[in-house]
Amino acid sequence: MLTEAEQEALRALDQAFGAVDHGLGSIAVPACAPTRTNEVRTLLRKGVANWTRSDIDWLFFKASTTVGDEDTVKFALPRLGRCLMQDANFGSTSASIIPSKLDYANFGAWPEPERRATLDALSVLSDRWATDKYYNPDSQQLRDFISRHRPN
Repeated sequence: MLTEAEQEALRALDQAFGAVDHGLGSIAVPACAPTRTNEVRTLLRKGVANWTRSDIDWLFFKASTTVGDEDTVKFALPRLGRCLMQDANFGSTSASIIPSKLDYANFGAWPEPERRATLDALSVLSDRWATDKYYNPDSQQLRDFISRHRPN
């Protein structure tokens, strides 16, 4: 069961990034490193509505480095946030790389509504993970990221 703060954070992410395209190109011409072509084509064939949590975790992990571009990070972010908030045991790989992935995707240059929605969602995740033995280090990484990017 999601808290009201988690529900609001997800609504804000959906609103901020709802119009962003996935940046994966097409089945004929996928936007990815040659070593990722098969995986991206598989995602495109499935269709976004049929992506599993593992697909979303993989996409966020690879986004903007070997798959897609900055928009791919933006597209995957609300979906990853939903997975992380709905399942406390989900996303061990992605959870620890969220700050570096956002920095790599030029987070500092994102429009203010996108930055605000992201920072608010990260704050909610950080609060959720602060008391969790497994996620506590991720919680601190998120707090550090938020501190670097929140206006004073």
